[in-house]
Amino acid sequence: SLAHRWRKKADVRELADTYTRALQTHFAKPVETTNSDTVHLYAEKAAYSRFGVYITHLSIIIIFIGAMIGNIFGFKGYVNIVQGRSVSNVQTRGSKGNVDLGFSVRNNRFWIEYYPNGQPKEYFSDLTVIDGGQEVKKQRIEVNSPLQYKGVWFYQSSYGPAGASNITVDVKNSDGSVNKRLTLLPNQRVPVEGVGTVAAEDYSENFQGFGPALLVSLTKEGETANRFWLFKNFPDFDKRRGDSSYLSFSGIDTIFYTGLQVAKDPGVNIVWVGCTVMVIGILVAFFGSHRRLWLKIVPGKDGRAEMVLAGAANKNRLSFEKTFARIRDEIAKL
Repeated sequence: SLAHRWRKKADVRELADTYTRALQTHFAKPVETTNSDTVHLYAEKAAYSRFGVYITHLSIIIIFIGAMIGNIFGFKGYVNIVQGRSVSNVQTRGSKGNVDLGFSVRNNRFWIEYYPNGQPKEYFSDLTVIDGGQEVKKQRIEVNSPLQYKGVWFYQSSYGPAGASNITVDVKNSDGSVNKRLTLLPNQRVPVEGVGTVAAEDYSENFQGFGPALLVSLTKEGETANRFWLFKNFPDFDKRRGDSSYLSFSGIDTIFYTGLQVAKDPGVNIVWVGCTVMVIGILVAFFGSHRRLWLKIVPGKDGRAEMVLAGAANKNRLSFEKTFARIRDEIAKL
């Protein structure tokens, strides 16, 4: 603590009133108590800083309560929805099993955007919420942009093909004109007059960095099957075989499912409240300083009163020493 003594010839009551006004001006409004003829003035600032550690501990309890509520009454699961279909149940992790949402979510459309090299760039799901037979909400979601309804969150998580895809291969004349368009299923063998039997055997979204590619087999009568790749970004690639007609891969019409992560956490807002309280508690505990001043006025026999000014701070003592010195100088010269 800090202390300073001085004496002054004056009436104790007048000194008490003068120093009360001075403390209120330069520090804080003091509380006055009297013991016999001795007057005590007490002033303080930032008394709340003493509770910073308790606020921080309280925040931990709040976070635990929110986490328990979320664990008991919430769930986390995963669901795949094929384009054009809807679901109303979610298979969850843990002991909850299959959870009925109380409403349905329909996958209206799923699509992917690609980079020029064929790598997936972004993927989206167009979802509709159906509650009580009515379409109540429609939203396009993507990664980090979820759909929320009745406390249930739907996050775009993954995707994949849902069953067989229609593969389009054009049979072209040597001049590049389309002679015939083929719609193939995987491993389906389709005879083409004047060309041979064509089958689609494999597909790659980005074959060796050249983009989407289709592995086909072409079997001519009396010959062994010839297997080669067709590239969507290079439609005339097969022209190098030198036949009178060649094959060109036009695209693949894939029906996708959208993979959604589904979560409900009724305690999340309580957790956020706890986090906010924790930040407040840390700020108060680390940056708040409880500063106190005491002024004792004791009457003397010769009419000279003795004053004792003392101060203390629970943190940042160096800064408070400057404050104490300033207040001491202001009061002592009155």
